[in-house]
Amino acid sequence: MYVLCSFILAGLTGIVLMPGLWYLEENSRFFESLLFILSYFRVLILVTFYIITSILYLLLFYQYERKRYLTFMITKITEDIQRLDSEEQLSTDLFIQSEFKELAEGIKRIITNSQIAIDEVKQAEQLKNDLVTNVAHDLRSPLTSIIGYLELINDDQYRDEVELRNFVQVIHDKASSLNTLINDILNIRICKISRLNFKRNRFILKKCLIN
Repeated sequence: MYVLCSFILAGLTGIVLMPGLWYLEENSRFFESLLFILSYFRVLILVTFYIITSILYLLLFYQYERKRYLTFMITKITEDIQRLDSEEQLSTDLFIQSEFKELAEGIKRIITNSQIAIDEVKQAEQLKNDLVTNVAHDLRSPLTSIIGYLELINDDQYRDEVELRNFVQVIHDKASSLNTLINDILNIRICKISRLNFKRNRFILKKCLIN
């Protein structure tokens, strides 16, 4: 269609320029002599002018369509990126043209990496919440036992010294368990912020298994 339009416009351009050439021929001796000489090559000149003018119009149409195409593709990419807010899937027909392939791959990488980072943050947040919940439960259990036995001792709620010693032993065991838990939490924190230097020690495996 654009080729046909270019040919038609080239013909119209020639028709529009003809009165100007006639005017120059009648009012200028130089152009009159020049046109007289060129009249021997009239067909060649007309064909050349027609071809060159048609090519120029084709280039104009090409630039126009190219601009429309780039505008459409940029708008399409923008709409697809905006759809990420609603967590919709990107359109698969967006990245067909080769000149947009690198841009498309770059956008896909950014989107993928962003999604991975978001998932990692969510997972870390979930792990933190689970850790807080578990630690709170593990801390509450020995603390509750310690407080309960201390209240029994404070209210003299024991039959004899043997039972008192038993209460103290339970308090001691629970306090040791609580201390171990706190040390484990601190060690985990240290592992995250620095690299631990492990010290090698020999041990008897059989003895460890028996214990």
